[in-house]
Amino acid sequence: ARQIFGEFKSGNRTKEMSAQIAGVTENFNKTMDRINSGQGTVGQFVVNPQFEDSLRGVERQVTWLTTQVPKHPSKYVSIRLALF
Repeated sequence: ARQIFGEFKSGNRTKEMSAQIAGVTENFNKTMDRINSGQGTVGQFVVNPQFEDSLRGVERQVTWLTTQVPKHPSKYVSIRLALF
């Protein structure tokens, strides 16, 4: 860490680090543009309220199903064994 800081302080790595920071910033901006335009799961959360409602519905159904399986296992799970 001291070596990197020393090199940075002396100006040897300033251009390299500036280029890396610019690259990270560019990638971040592209990612935010995609999110704001509704691309991907996170983008849909941001721009599409129906997407969130759908996921909440799926969550309710999965929760209901996970409470029903232990109560009525034969209704949801069947195991068949066959030798031939």
